[in-house]
Amino acid sequence: MALHNRILLGLVAGAALGVTVNLASGGGAAVDGFVRNVTEPAGKMWLAALIMVVIPLIVSTLSLGVAGLGSLRRLGRIGLITVLSFLALTLLSTLLGLLIMNTVEPGGRLNPAVREQLLETYRGQAEGAMGLSGSSFGIDLLVKIVPRNPVKAAADGDMLAVIFFSLMIGIALTTLSAENAAPMRGFLESLGHVTVAIIEMVRPRSSS
Repeated sequence: MALHNRILLGLVAGAALGVTVNLASGGGAAVDGFVRNVTEPAGKMWLAALIMVVIPLIVSTLSLGVAGLGSLRRLGRIGLITVLSFLALTLLSTLLGLLIMNTVEPGGRLNPAVREQLLETYRGQAEGAMGLSGSSFGIDLLVKIVPRNPVKAAADGDMLAVIFFSLMIGIALTTLSAENAAPMRGFLESLGHVTVAIIEMVRPRSSS
C-alpha cells in the first residue's frame, strides 16, 4: 500500500477507534489517563520526530535546488513562476478552507464548554506553528522575512526567514567557482541524505 494511503487509513482508523472507545466508556478516568499517559505522548513524539528535520530538509534541498539552476537569470524566471503559483495556490486553499468552514461548520455540534476548552488549549500552538504570533501582514511581514539571526529564526520556526536564508545560500553558490562551492554543496547534499534517512526511520511502514 502506498505511504499516503497508509497514513490516511491510519488517521481514519484512529479517529474511528477514538470515537468508539469514547462512546463505549463515556470518557471515563481510565480512558483519559490512557490518552494522557500513552497515546498522546507517543503521538507528540512521532510528530516532533518529523518536525525536527523540517529545517535541515528545507535548507539543504532548497539551497541545492537554487544552486543547481546555474544562473541568476534562469532563477529569476523560475522564481516569478513560483511566486505566481504560490499566490494562486494560497488563494485557492483559502477559498477552499472558507467554503468548508461555512458549509461543514466543524465543532459546531460540540458542547460549548468543550469547544472553549479546546480553543484555549490549542490556540497558542496553532498560532505559533503558523508563525502568526505578533506578526502582521504588509511591510512589517516583508521586513521580517530577512532574518538578523538565521539560527534563531530556525529555532523559532520562522519558516519564511528560513526559506529566505536558504535561497540566499543557493544564490551565493551560483556566484562561486565550482572549486569554492564544492565543500558547501557536499555538506548540503550529505545533510539532505541524513534528513531523508531520519524520515525513513520514523515514517509509517507496511507490515511486510
